[in-house]
Amino acid sequence: VYKRQGWCDLDDKTISMTGYHYSGNDFEDRTRKEYNTHSLWSLFEAKATFEFLADHFKKRPFILTRANSPGMGIYSTKWLGDNHSRWEYMRYSIVGVYNYQMFGIPLVGADMCGFMGNPQEELCARWMQLGAFYPFTRNHNDIHSGDKEPYVFGHRVITATKNAMRQKYSIMTYYYTKMFEASLEGGSVVRPLFFEFPEDSGVYDNGRTESMFMIGSSLLVVPVLYEHNNRVKAYCPNGNWYNLKDFRQVASYEPTAVQGKEVELDAGFDYVNVLLRGGSVIPHQETNTVRKIEHLKDIRLDIIVAPDHNGNANGNMILDDGISLRTIEDGKYSHLNLKFTKGSKVLEVTKTKKYGGDVTKSEQVGKIKLFGVEDWSGMRDLCVVAEGRRSRMNGNYHHDKKMLIFEHPSDVSIPWKDVEKLDFGRSC
Repeated sequence: VYKRQGWCDLDDKTISMTGYHYSGNDFEDRTRKEYNTHSLWSLFEAKATFEFLADHFKKRPFILTRANSPGMGIYSTKWLGDNHSRWEYMRYSIVGVYNYQMFGIPLVGADMCGFMGNPQEELCARWMQLGAFYPFTRNHNDIHSGDKEPYVFGHRVITATKNAMRQKYSIMTYYYTKMFEASLEGGSVVRPLFFEFPEDSGVYDNGRTESMFMIGSSLLVVPVLYEHNNRVKAYCPNGNWYNLKDFRQVASYEPTAVQGKEVELDAGFDYVNVLLRGGSVIPHQETNTVRKIEHLKDIRLDIIVAPDHNGNANGNMILDDGISLRTIEDGKYSHLNLKFTKGSKVLEVTKTKKYGGDVTKSEQVGKIKLFGVEDWSGMRDLCVVAEGRRSRMNGNYHHDKKMLIFEHPSDVSIPWKDVEKLDFGRSC
């Protein structure tokens, strides 16, 4: 019934297909036959490992596995398995990450620079840029291949790696929020354009599904995937889009358009093009000097408000300590909903959940960046209302970018979880 010729027989290196697994439940003992449960072995293995480590260390374990079964993302992360140091394998990895979002394992990534073989310097640089935006980021190689750490290749790969990782760190709270939401509700974190824009026929053309990807519903990542390219073509579905490199608007909403537009962008080794969708509010940190993720706790949390063509924007963020067990069950997190409306010039902050634990600097109000500002005459100041108290932030207008940046003195500390609203243009 189950025999196949070759090394991949179901009973190879395991118990007989007619054996049973113990479960502590009489009914399950009679139904947990190896033939029925063989493909769940990786799930049981990850579950047992998770439970032991959580009990021993009293904090969230990190478990990495290659063997997998659907839904095991609750216990473990995964990598995509052995790949080759070739350009086409780098391109394949994007679809591989998509697939595992649907299998319930969102924290996944490929071996950057390839597991087998020896990549060219340019390939490794571009793969490190792409891989920085995988949910799970790791450089790895087999014992028969040369070393693939960035320093092996020299300045260009080192620069590409450092800058791409700092870009990811700058959106880490946004990325973490999307992961947290997936653990609550399911769904994808990294997704193709057609998940967000199924009615735009342009998202299906010219390999766009495999050449760029969304993180959540707000960010579009457009990496370089071909040799000797220093420009990329980003497809922007109809709406306002902003480049996080310099905060400039790269595409605008067209009332009569039925498709989006293709925008050509410079793509050096110092930056990955990440576009912010109009209508979004996202958390963001300035990470130019960050060398490891622990440093983020010492940097205040900014927000970027990128209005859509109606002048409105919304988003959310989740704040917790990042390591505790039973965070969801015990409500040890703050879930903030952020909604900006052009008519009122107010960004309202409502709390689905608010936790009263300690606050790190990374959970305090940093700069407020408002995009798409044509006229700032009535918005020179911003008033932060937090638990009934008011604090004034000074505005600085960047005419060339049509952007307002508000910040308060360094000695003022306001936790984001206490904020009720940001009132643009109103004196405190």
